[in-house]
Parts: sequence; structure tokens; C-alpha cells
Amino acid sequence: MIREKLVTGLMLNSKQQPDLICEPCLAGKMHANPFPTSDSHASKPLELIHTDVHGPLPVRTHSGYRYWTTFIDDYSQFRVVLLLKAKSEAFDAFKQYKAYAENLLEAKIKAVQDDKGGEYMSNAFIQFTQEAGIERRHTTRNRPQQNGVAERANCTMDNDITAMLAESKLPPSFWGECIASMVHVWNRLPTAVVKGATPYELWHKRKPDVSHLRVWGCTAYVHVQKDQHTGLGPHMQKCVFIGYPAGYKGWKFYNPDTKKTIISERADFDERYFAGLKCTPDIPPPSPMSFPPADIIPPPVAPVPGQDLGGDDAHVPNPVPCPVTPEADPPAPPPAPEHPVTPPPPDPPVHHRVPTPPPFEPIDHRPIAQHRVPCNVRPTWKMRASPPPVQNAESEDELDVIDADAGFVEVQFAGLSAGADPWTYKQAMGSPDADKWQQAANEEIVSLMANNTWEIVPLPPGKKAIGSGWVFKVKHNADGSVERYKGRLVAKGYSQRPGFDYTEVFAPTFRQSALRLILALAAAEDLELRSVDISSAFLNGDLEEEIYM
Repeated sequence: MIREKLVTGLMLNSKQQPDLICEPCLAGKMHANPFPTSDSHASKPLELIHTDVHGPLPVRTHSGYRYWTTFIDDYSQFRVVLLLKAKSEAFDAFKQYKAYAENLLEAKIKAVQDDKGGEYMSNAFIQFTQEAGIERRHTTRNRPQQNGVAERANCTMDNDITAMLAESKLPPSFWGECIASMVHVWNRLPTAVVKGATPYELWHKRKPDVSHLRVWGCTAYVHVQKDQHTGLGPHMQKCVFIGYPAGYKGWKFYNPDTKKTIISERADFDERYFAGLKCTPDIPPPSPMSFPPADIIPPPVAPVPGQDLGGDDAHVPNPVPCPVTPEADPPAPPPAPEHPVTPPPPDPPVHHRVPTPPPFEPIDHRPIAQHRVPCNVRPTWKMRASPPPVQNAESEDELDVIDADAGFVEVQFAGLSAGADPWTYKQAMGSPDADKWQQAANEEIVSLMANNTWEIVPLPPGKKAIGSGWVFKVKHNADGSVERYKGRLVAKGYSQRPGFDYTEVFAPTFRQSALRLILALAAAEDLELRSVDISSAFLNGDLEEEIYM
């Protein structure tokens, strides 16, 4: 301003050096400097291990896991993921990883980088690493960038399993199997950090064979062994491919009908089709298969008793504790008729038409022209190659008991094999009893309108509407005759988010054992019982959440 003579009366001595630190300036303008990129890199395996715990996830696996912990070797970028039920299990997971890695590589872990979370700072954890001579490196407070390798890996894996679950249309409770398969594949892919090799090659000192890899969540037809095959029964089971099991020469499948996992090396894969998907991009043909070792270590727990372990395709559960999901109560008996059943009159009786079950194979209701999608699929003769030995350790979820999440998958695969009740409105209108199903749907709509169940409004910005569908069922009397055709318009609850779209899921219903006890007491005391049937009783509840459908 002096040189340009913009002001008058300003006198400055240019020879005087300004203060290097201006405290008021820092108070008003100080900001966090960007984090520099680290150029250091380990020169050998186990020189530095990055670790971080991810979770809790909103949905538990079938064995109750809500977290996972990641261990990444800085030299090879090889990942190992372990599932946890609580953060406090991180110490046991580290001891398990340390034993696995040091035994495999015949080396010792030199340093561990973590985010200084409470799960890493317990007295037992600190004492263990001190006795082992392991250097501990921590991030400063609220600076996850300093543990960027593990943090970024967890973020990427979270995104990947979300995409895989969305494509396969499997419930979120399958995320344990999903992340196991995702890490198994990731370790066999090149990375930006490692040049000219894959993490698997640097970790195991040999190139990986990827011919055994399949599209996760696709439809698979698993061969039924001779000792399990019955006369006139099918030679295959229609399943879902869910991963690469530990220590078996085969793949891992989930059977929606039996709700069990199957491990078998004899299977044909249809990688075009998923539970609800039609076609995926072309898949290149495979070469002869082999199964390299694994990337995920299962926790050492006792196997579940009472499981069939005979043969390679036996129904084999994972070696984990029983799932925490409680088994559903037995279904209520069909309601007795309101009036005593009187003998039919002499005139010829009117027989209600009861639909008959369809054949074993699920029915495809698409037009005939759409039964073959012009999409390449691997030749079936190449699917029958027997893979060499595997030393794989993947997920530890037990799927013998499934929770309500998997009902949607079961519906998708079962088709009409459980009975003749239609699954969709389109099927109902195309059936011979279309007029009865239409009447049931009309009655449901009238009931919903009479109870002021909803209000038609425009969808507000930022809100997401959940889907809806029809559930049709033929209700029978105690003597087996048809009572009525029933239709229910329901929301697709599997798309709802816990804590946002719903909170409590309690319903005041009693068990079959309680009903039998009441009947027994009434009979013993010579009491009279009365029952009340309220039409659409569930509509009388007040919904506290704001739901758009």
C-alpha cells in the first residue's frame, strides 16, 4: 500500500523481520494439515501388521456375529478376516492370527499398527505383545488416516459385500459367508501396492490357481449321493453357492428347502441366475480346477453334534456354536369350524375344488420365449472336474437354523413346490380360481380402507418407499374342506432398516404348549371356554414409525 501510495500516514520499517508465529492468526485461521502419503514399506512378511475392527453391523450372522477384524500384512497385502460376536474378542482373534501366520511363514510378527481402540488397549493385550517383543504403533486421537491401510480395507469390503448381497438377493444375515468368499478372491487379485505379483503369491510363495472360483450367490445343482438317493427321486439338489469351505475338496452350498449347508465337489453352476435375477455378463470357460489354501481362519470351536458327516457331499455344518436365532414356534392348528359339522343332505354334495400340488421342479412363469436368455453359460461337462485338495478356511456361520431373513430366499427358490397357493397376484389371476382370489384381494383392500391403515401422500424428499406384495392362502376347516380363500397385502419387511423403519417386533401371541395347558386345565376343572375371532386384528395396532410403502 505504501509503494502504490494507496494510503497516507502508514509508516513501516521494512528491515524489521515479522514474527514467525502469530498466535492470534493461528487462533482464527489454524487448520489441519493434509496427511502426507507414507513411502515406507515392509521388506519381508510379518514385519508390520495393520489391523482394525469393523462393526457392529445391523444384522447378525446365523451364528450371532456382528463384527469382523482385519489383519493385513504390509509386505504382501495379504488379508485375513475373523468374525467376532463382540469387540472384546479382538485379543483372542489376534492370538489366533499370530499362531497361524508365524507357523505358516516360520517368522515372528515385528510390529502391529492399530487405531488405539479399547479392544487393543486391554492389559492382557498389552502384556501379551510386550512378552512377545511386538512393537505397538497407534494412531493419534480421531486420526484414522494414520491407520489407513486397515481402515480403507474395511470400507472397501463393506461396500463389496453390500454389492454382492444385492446382486444375489440373499438376506443380510449371509454377510459372514459373503465376506469370507470376497477375501478369498481379493487375495488372488493384483493390487496397486504389490507390483508383478498377487498377495497370495507373496504369502504362500506360489502362484494362485483361480479355476475354482465361481460367481457368489448363483444357482447351483448339487449331486445327490447314492446312499441319499431314493427311487424316482431327483439326482440333484437346487442350492445357492455360498463359498469355499475349509479343508474340503469342494464348494459350500445352502439348500433353501432343508435350511442346511452342503459341502460337495460335484455340482453344476448356472452363473446367470440368482434368487430373483435373470442374467449376468458372460463368464469365461474354466480350466482344470484346483483349490488353493485359505484366507480366513475359523475360530477353534467344537463341532455341532448330531450332524451327518458322511461323504464329501454330506450336510456338514460349520464348526461353530449353535446359532443364537431362536427356533420359531410350531404353527397353530387350523381353526375349528364355528358350527358343528352336520351330515350332508341327500342331494349330491358340492365339492370344493382343492388345488393339487405341482411337480417337484419349481415352475417358471415367464413366457416361453423368455425361458432361454441369450447369455453364455459354462458348459456343464466342464463343471464335473474333481478339484485337488484344499486347505481353505473361510466363514464360520452355522446355517442349519435360519432366521426370518432367509424366508425370502426360500420363497424365491421353492416356487410352488410347497403347494398350489399362488406367490404373486399375477399367478393368482392366472389360476383357475382367479375369481376367488380376486374376491379375497377385494376383501383385504376394503378391510385396510375401513381401518384407515394408510394415507395416500406424495413421497417426501429423502424418504424411501418399501415394496409391497400379496400373500394368498387357502384356509381349510378341521375336516379338510375349504373354509375360504384369504389374501393379505403385506410390506416387504426384508427391505426395512432396524431402528428406522421398525423397533420392537414383539407380538402378544401364545405358544402351542400354553394353549394345550389351558385346554387341559379347562377339561380337568370342567370349565367352559370361549374364543373370539377378530377380523384383521393386526390392523388395530397403532404404528409409531413413519412408513412409506
